[in-house]
Amino acid sequence: MLAAAMVFSTGATAQCTFNNDIYLTWDASTELVAVSDQVSSVCTFAGEMNRVTNMVAGNTYRISTCTNTAFDTQITIFTAGGGTTVGYADDDCGVQSEIYFTPSTSGDYDIQINEYNCITNSTCMDMVVELTAIGGGVGCSSSGTNFPSGTFTPTTSWQVASTLIYAGEYSLYSVVSGTDYEWSLCTADGGSASYDSELSLFNNAVLATSLAYSDDVCGDDAKISWTATFTGVARVKVNQLSCTTNNSATTLVYRSVGPLAPVNDNCSGAYALSTATTCSTVSGTTENATQSLPALSCDGFTSGASLDVWYSFTADNTTATVTVDGSSDVDPVVEILTGTCGSQTNFDCADATTSGGTETVSLTGLTIGNTYYIRVYDYGTTLSTTFTFDICVVSTPAGPVNDNCAGAITLTVGTNGDCNPISGSVASATASPNTSCGTGTPDDDVWYKFVVSSPTAIIDVLGGTGFDAVVEAFVGTDCNALTSIGCIDGSLSGELESIEATGLTNGTTLWLRVYDYYSGVPTGTDFTICVFNPCAVTPPVGYVAETETCGTDANGGCNMVTPSYQDITCGQSVLGTFWADTNIRDTDWYRFTITTATTVTWTASGEMPFGIALVDISNCATPTILTNSGNLTTGSGCTTVFVSLALNPGTYAAFVAPNDFNYYVCSGGLYNQYWATLTMT
Repeated sequence: MLAAAMVFSTGATAQCTFNNDIYLTWDASTELVAVSDQVSSVCTFAGEMNRVTNMVAGNTYRISTCTNTAFDTQITIFTAGGGTTVGYADDDCGVQSEIYFTPSTSGDYDIQINEYNCITNSTCMDMVVELTAIGGGVGCSSSGTNFPSGTFTPTTSWQVASTLIYAGEYSLYSVVSGTDYEWSLCTADGGSASYDSELSLFNNAVLATSLAYSDDVCGDDAKISWTATFTGVARVKVNQLSCTTNNSATTLVYRSVGPLAPVNDNCSGAYALSTATTCSTVSGTTENATQSLPALSCDGFTSGASLDVWYSFTADNTTATVTVDGSSDVDPVVEILTGTCGSQTNFDCADATTSGGTETVSLTGLTIGNTYYIRVYDYGTTLSTTFTFDICVVSTPAGPVNDNCAGAITLTVGTNGDCNPISGSVASATASPNTSCGTGTPDDDVWYKFVVSSPTAIIDVLGGTGFDAVVEAFVGTDCNALTSIGCIDGSLSGELESIEATGLTNGTTLWLRVYDYYSGVPTGTDFTICVFNPCAVTPPVGYVAETETCGTDANGGCNMVTPSYQDITCGQSVLGTFWADTNIRDTDWYRFTITTATTVTWTASGEMPFGIALVDISNCATPTILTNSGNLTTGSGCTTVFVSLALNPGTYAAFVAPNDFNYYVCSGGLYNQYWATLTMT
């Protein structure tokens, strides 16, 4: 019996946007080869994704978070890099999610976890990916008896195919590509089955492979929700559990749900547009859109309908221009609104052209930092032959407040190795008069400062995509009397620059200049920055050294393709290193075996915020965090934390890792150390 509720077609609608935060990567060509092969993660955060490379078209993969109840999950599947949404699941095993995914194209896919309503968190969640079928979807065979005869045409109301269908019989339905359909044996929908039922769906012209399958959606009964991938005749077959037949009267109901509305059909799903100094268009469509608000009166015209879609942008200047270019049969109407979804006020609008025209709204008096919504619909009330348009927002942002030294933003210094990054940007920044430190072109620098509170400070700047950070540090009493004490450019675009400033005097001010290495406007302007005072741990006497070199992965345990550990024994202490850089963190797994029931305690202290756990690795495909309700027990830098648990005989791992995925590079082991001790009573 499958715990999953439904098999979704690859036309499923995304509920969460692509975060581009990859945690683990698995290779289906080597790890998911035979049916029942699995890969898993025990600590994927909401907002992170795991990438599966070389998935095979026609194979079926079960993707599930059902083994962990830490939070209400959603799963969204994207082609690698966020190109296309191909699958979504929510609430398939309680509030957890599970999806049977059959790729239509072989390749790489990103599987993203979110907490319900598409939010992120730092709570560990299990993810399992299992190969369940090769060369076709799950489900029963297509053979059987056609009953009732004929081909049914679904409408938007539930209809009864028959009240006398037996398990092993199938019925036929006319379907249209892109339209949603449902078949149900659930009592709440008007169906019924006196046995544990299954439903399988096929293209009646190509019966070798099931396109959808369902088991146990409502109690032990089945219900299929499916987006048609072809226009023609679909075959829906009823079976008893394990694809068996019977002579029990069964009621099957069916309906058409209609085509999928665009993901930005309502204000809550508004697509966030980026502002730029030139028009960078985004393609949109009103096909299958519904009306959110009544049509407005604009430029003397009022449409008879407003089947609208929504966009938003955040003002980075007091002026902006919104442009919507309609396709040949689209007469665009554009409304700009302020406020929040459900409580909005018209700000401006445009309806000056006809079909195929371009509407332009020149906005003034915007409040920098506020979000503005854009509603777009076709003026025409009859069915259009085209639905598409292009949209962009052009803005000339004001320079950042810290464009010059005099506007330097004061950074809060983290203590005990704790980096608390803030976001920064060089968008519209200009060159300062200060002399270059000799690397790169400082034509877009921005400034920060902090008051020294320790002889040593670590300064981290993490470049966003397309931003190659250069960081220069100065001392001085004010902006007119600065002396450069160091400049660093040791990495590339999207990577971390880290300065260890030593010999500092408490109470003095350190000034920081950040810019992109290349001349001109960089392809990316964003970065994050933090400064913190490091701390140093003192390991217990008699410790042993971790065998893994900082920056490598020799004891990554169940997170490795071939699990590998460092063994540890009762009473032993270890001095190790860990790191976090480029959205990857070092996880260290120390293996131990106990032969009698024993209370095990794992105590640790690290030079950066960290987490520890005791993990059951008896089945490394699905390791289980045993302590703290399945979550890591965390500590700040140089604090000591422990977990303790009575364990039965078996093999386990004592786990330690940084809390973060960036900002802590390997620096010869300096400020990357931790110690940990395993004891038993």
